[in-house]
Amino acid sequence: MKKPTTFKIGEREYTLAFSVRALANMERSIGRSILSIITGNQASWMRNMTIDFTAYGLKYGLQGAEKDFDPYELIDYAFEHGMELNELTGYVLLAIEQTGLFQIRMPEPTEEKTGKTEKK
Repeated sequence: MKKPTTFKIGEREYTLAFSVRALANMERSIGRSILSIITGNQASWMRNMTIDFTAYGLKYGLQGAEKDFDPYELIDYAFEHGMELNELTGYVLLAIEQTGLFQIRMPEPTEEKTGKTEKK
């Protein structure tokens, strides 16, 4: 079930892989289910993809992390090396999808018109 997702920050390579227990810990930490976060329209995705979502994804999914690992320091380190939050969050989402428990699809951009939602 745990299929790794690897990425680099600077010269260092990191690996994310989630077990069911790791995902459950992540859900408890953010106070919501993964499913409630990854479903919805573009506006709900923008609300749900928080720094905390990324931090807890790193905390529970990063392989080989020290016991006192601070995911916010890794996020700062990523920023210092030119990585944006959305890229780092993308690695967390990919690792979650690699579990096979969820199929993540990015929502289509929508535009409100006369009370109906229409695709651009």
